[in-house]
Amino acid sequence: MDKMDKKTFLESGLLEQYVLRIATPEEEAIVEEFASNHPDIAAQVKELQTALELYAKEQSVPPPNSLKGQIMSEITKFNQKSTSGSRGFNFSHGILLAICLGLGLAAFVAFRSQKMLKNENANLHAAYNLLEENCLEQQDQAKAIAAQLEMLRAPETRHIDLSGTPNAPEAQVRVYWNQASEKGMLQVQNLPIPPKGKTYQIWADVEGEMIDAGIFDGTNSELQPIAFISNAESLNITLEPEGGSKHPTVALLQANGLVGS
Repeated sequence: MDKMDKKTFLESGLLEQYVLRIATPEEEAIVEEFASNHPDIAAQVKELQTALELYAKEQSVPPPNSLKGQIMSEITKFNQKSTSGSRGFNFSHGILLAICLGLGLAAFVAFRSQKMLKNENANLHAAYNLLEENCLEQQDQAKAIAAQLEMLRAPETRHIDLSGTPNAPEAQVRVYWNQASEKGMLQVQNLPIPPKGKTYQIWADVEGEMIDAGIFDGTNSELQPIAFISNAESLNITLEPEGGSKHPTVALLQANGLVGS
């Protein structure tokens, strides 16, 4: 037999024939060579041998009466023809060997099928869990979108447009402000990409005090939640170090707008 690679060997069926002891001496040598060179194959041989023994013990089914009668008949023939020498012995031995191999092969095939079913069930279970997680995630996203739409459509929601300052003349941000539900959201319409190490932060001016309303992604045009600050007179956006600041860097004011009454 030509030299084969590992993949071809695993697909050849020699491993199973070796475990069932129906391989030729040459095939046995091939299996043993692969097992000596590949620890994973050696482990698989041992696993299959152990599994076959356990399965044969745990799942064995008594042979049918007809098979038992056939065996006893052949043994009787052997005893009656003992004078015929090796011919009688070889025939009976061949029958017994074929029966043993047949039962062993049936047990082995059943074990392999059971193992494949377990693997398939595990894969199906994992796929179901993943699908369930995706569905739950999509449900959460749908709920979040529905809540956003409800706020945007609410008659109490005000639209506050923040315009650019000399630091960012083209800046435009819209804020959605709802006093009744005490919720705030903003949508970036145009903001310069922040320098490396900087982030955008929005502040509410309450009687001259700047109160943090949160940091946000200046490159994201989707709706982003911000903190609702009661009695805010204006909203102001500054550039701050990543992670935000406790106090605004007024020199880096990017956009602002009046909340109004």
